[in-house]
Amino acid sequence: MALHGFPHLMSVVLLMTNCLHHRTTAQRESICVQDPELQILDKSIHDFNCQINETIHALNCSDLGVPALPKTDDTGVPSSIEIFDFSYNKIKCLPKINNTNPACSVADCYVGGCLQELRLQHNEIDFMHDEVFQTLTCLTSLDLSHNLLTNTTLRKHHFYRLNHLRHLDLHGNPLRTLPDNVLIFAHLSHLNTLNLSHCQLEKVGELAVDDFFELEVLDLSHNHLRRLSGRTFQGLMSLRVLDLRWNKLGMIEENTFGDMRNLEELRLDHNRLSFISELAFHRQAVLESLGLFSNQFSSLPYGALATLERLRFLDLSHNPLHVLKPGASRVNTSVQHLKLDHLLELKEVRDLAFNAFPHLTSLSLRYCPSLTTLQPRAFLGASDQLCVVRLDHNGLQHLPEDLLPWERLSLLTLDHNPWACDCRLAWAAGHPPGNTTVSCRDPPKLRGQELRTLTAKEMDCPNPIRPIVVIIVFSLTVLILTTLGLLFYQRKRRMFCWCLRGDAGSYVTVFTRENGGRGGGSSDDDDAGNGMCGDGDVDDLDLGSGSGGEGGIGGGGAGGRVRILMKSLTTNGYRLLKNKGGDGGESTQDLTSACDV
Repeated sequence: MALHGFPHLMSVVLLMTNCLHHRTTAQRESICVQDPELQILDKSIHDFNCQINETIHALNCSDLGVPALPKTDDTGVPSSIEIFDFSYNKIKCLPKINNTNPACSVADCYVGGCLQELRLQHNEIDFMHDEVFQTLTCLTSLDLSHNLLTNTTLRKHHFYRLNHLRHLDLHGNPLRTLPDNVLIFAHLSHLNTLNLSHCQLEKVGELAVDDFFELEVLDLSHNHLRRLSGRTFQGLMSLRVLDLRWNKLGMIEENTFGDMRNLEELRLDHNRLSFISELAFHRQAVLESLGLFSNQFSSLPYGALATLERLRFLDLSHNPLHVLKPGASRVNTSVQHLKLDHLLELKEVRDLAFNAFPHLTSLSLRYCPSLTTLQPRAFLGASDQLCVVRLDHNGLQHLPEDLLPWERLSLLTLDHNPWACDCRLAWAAGHPPGNTTVSCRDPPKLRGQELRTLTAKEMDCPNPIRPIVVIIVFSLTVLILTTLGLLFYQRKRRMFCWCLRGDAGSYVTVFTRENGGRGGGSSDDDDAGNGMCGDGDVDDLDLGSGSGGEGGIGGGGAGGRVRILMKSLTTNGYRLLKNKGGDGGESTQDLTSACDV
């Protein structure tokens, strides 16, 4: 039930909206008709100190705080006036405006006093009479910019009979959308320039600006357009300049620009473009200038450019290009002037990067702080006619000697780069290419010096072998010392204990003095003393229990002998494990610690 009733509800809402709109429009019309202060004032232009310039046939009533149009057809206005200027006032409503010379109403524009230019910009106009300009048949320029006109207050009757109008300026009005059949070719058959910028436009009807055969300049910049239809610009045979800057376009589809075969300049800067169809420009045979500044291209659109046989100027600055790579072998553009400034993410220009631009005469590659590498053959195939190259304000440190035909360049900029003045730049010592200013950043000893003041001998490179040799020698020394330390440590841990491996039991260390002494003792265990691992009895051992600790266990007297014995688990006897003559060099305590496993 709810779904079935939803369309009916929407119809009711739309009907109420339309009624409210018509009521609001009717209210404004009633106010403008009934309130004399909001239409033509019952005052002369002299009451507002308007200025008359008979030299240029102009009436200037601008910036006087005028709330409505004063009388312009009284006896105080010369019949020769051709320019009315009521800009920068507080006019809200426009009634029907008449010429100062009634003879102009029959479209005889060669007599004097026919109004040709009407300036109403920067007012508060939000309503216009249906016949507001119908008697101004000789009008050639109408400026309604920066008012409060919307897509509902702008009607097709407003431009009726303006067959001589050449310039129409509506920019700065909150139109939001431009409906079909408001600007009708039958009424504006000689329109040459149309300005619809800053109108908050989100959509342009497919028939909104079509079939203006004499229209040469169309400005749709600073709006919110996201997509263009192939029929939007249908019939604009004479259009030379199309300005679509500062919109939200994400792509250009094929045949977007329709019948604009005389288009010479296309401005697409400051959009969100990342793709252009290869067939987008297949009918634009005379396009000479293409602006793609500040978009989202990650690579150059070679396919679309290849169809533009007369393209001379191309601006791809401020795009997220990381690397400039060669185009396809079949691509061959006619671009002569290429701008690639402010590529903040560009790091490298590879060999043959500009091979698709064989007619290139000037290149601007500036303000790319991450650009550090220009490969030696980057300009191969594009340097035959190149005479202007700007490479300043980048991150370049070195410059290949054969990169460009330096002597043939008429202008070369290399300043504001962190140049490393070493052997790789020594070819330019004393005579920098193009006689430009090149200041050294590195090495520290040459920092701040100019390349033209240096000699090749001063620009040496560090010997790459020397640090390698130092590293190898140091590594070998550390390895040798570490190996010796490990061997010494292991030898000390195993000292006197080689025969203890794998043996389990209780150990006794005995020190005896063969030549006697205090605290000494003797052992009659000759069998144990003669064999390396002989057996002995604990009762046969003199443990040297003398006082003072000299010559006893752990003593350090000279002329003694140390024996290490292990008690047998089966016979309770002792077996000699180590026998060493006591020359005073080692103590019993050292031997015990060494064998405590």
